[in-house]
Amino acid sequence: FPTHLFFFFTPTFGVFAPFLHFFFNILHQKKTVKTRPISPISGLKNQKEVIGKLISIGYTKKPHGLKGEIKLQVTERYLEDLMNVDVVILQIKGKPTPFFVDDIRVGNMTIGKFEDIDNPESAMYIANKELFLREEDIIPDEFREFEVENDGLEYEKCIGYTIFDGDNAIGVIVDVLEFPQQEMAVIEIEDREVLIPLNVAFVLKRDDEGQKIMMALPEGLLDLD
Repeated sequence: FPTHLFFFFTPTFGVFAPFLHFFFNILHQKKTVKTRPISPISGLKNQKEVIGKLISIGYTKKPHGLKGEIKLQVTERYLEDLMNVDVVILQIKGKPTPFFVDDIRVGNMTIGKFEDIDNPESAMYIANKELFLREEDIIPDEFREFEVENDGLEYEKCIGYTIFDGDNAIGVIVDVLEFPQQEMAVIEIEDREVLIPLNVAFVLKRDDEGQKIMMALPEGLLDLD
């Protein structure tokens, strides 16, 4: 029933007709409003001040569980730093993006939980991203509670680099493992992990600036399970 007709047929309520008409319009508008997803950095007002100079400490990996947690690959010397920070920086679409830390657990694997990342779908948004800390959040060696060993793997810092076989991009290094004779890069191809030997016989060039490793891989290596 059109609300403006109250004015003609019910003199008692005529004076309220304009208000009723306005009220029903508001109800109609609320039904058509679209909601926006919560930003993972909704609590930050000035990103430039929060970010500052960055130190790469590792990478995010796959989501873990159903509550938005994610596996982390972190260089061992930076684990203590990570456990004491409120904000981490992820490389999202080529831009450093801050995320508040809800929780970090270190055990057989390192698990992170970040603010506003509350389900596997939102955790996928931050999967396989380079992980940074602000330079001022790095603990000076003399104040560390845990002793840091400096003799790490040669290619440990290459996590996140892309391996090329000739001109073809094969995949991004998600982990580096130590074997008796050589180091092995772990890359993911079609949801399966493939080990690539980082042997001098196969590595043609390492481009740290471009984060690439150019290789000449033996035929059939990528087909091995």
